[in-house]
Amino acid sequence: MKILTIKVKKVDVKFINLLTGIISKNDRKSFINIKCYDNFMKIYDIFNKYDDFIFTDMLRTQHEQFLIYQDRKRHPEKGIASGPTKSMHLYGKAFDIYTKGFKNINYDEFVKICKENKFTGISSENWHFQFIESGNPFEERKYMCKDLLPLSQEDIMNHIKLAGYNSIKDFQSKFGLVIDGIAGYDTQITLLLYNSVIEIA
Repeated sequence: MKILTIKVKKVDVKFINLLTGIISKNDRKSFINIKCYDNFMKIYDIFNKYDDFIFTDMLRTQHEQFLIYQDRKRHPEKGIASGPTKSMHLYGKAFDIYTKGFKNINYDEFVKICKENKFTGISSENWHFQFIESGNPFEERKYMCKDLLPLSQEDIMNHIKLAGYNSIKDFQSKFGLVIDGIAGYDTQITLLLYNSVIEIA
């Protein structure tokens, strides 16, 4: 069965858990996708000299993303959050920063440096930056899966079972896909991303 493997690498960063306020250097959320590691380190090497340069998130699990997504649906004033399989945090291709700590850092300069290194910010979330390898955020999920597509019918059904569902329609209904029982590219991409495996490089 074709499985999408996401390779990530540990970065020794200051990490703050916003729920507890605890700063840690060893949280698993300080892993970044190996494909954007060099770009990320260029940014980090410039700004890590500042004590207030603290991260809140890099790598998340599907479950963590789902909880955040549900919370933002209940509390839209907190901002938006991508649903299951859609956030680049799930693949180590995004990072969040603790903007309240930006006392010594020029934020506009930070955004400029990020952009030069292919990390794009989102206007509605000034703490979030994501690495778009394809050049188009709407095509990134497909780009990540391009070497594994198309899936055979056997692979599709094996992925459905691995994801914990009984049928294609059942899976489609839970992930906001067109419910037609046909595993087109959108369904195949979602299956590959949902069942992706994180590998530490």
